[in-house]
Amino acid sequence: MFYQVKSIKAEIKDVDQKSGTVTGYFSVFGNIDSDGDVITKGAFERSLNNNGTRIKHLWQHDVRYPLGKPNVLKEDNYGLYFEST
Repeated sequence: MFYQVKSIKAEIKDVDQKSGTVTGYFSVFGNIDSDGDVITKGAFERSLNNNGTRIKHLWQHDVRYPLGKPNVLKEDNYGLYFEST
């Protein structure tokens, strides 16, 4: 099996240790990855509409290490925003 690894810019905005809530961006629009690809607004729309309730917050994309489930997962003008507990 062949896996292609790309780098994307992600940002953690806030961690509330008391409530266990993490907020940030899984992906930021306009970032150019190592292959020259650029993620633009609308890139996640179909996945969010079709599978948004199934998406989990994983450690390093590894299903063996779920961190939580996003309470909020949406595209805004900056990127793919999340709030997870």
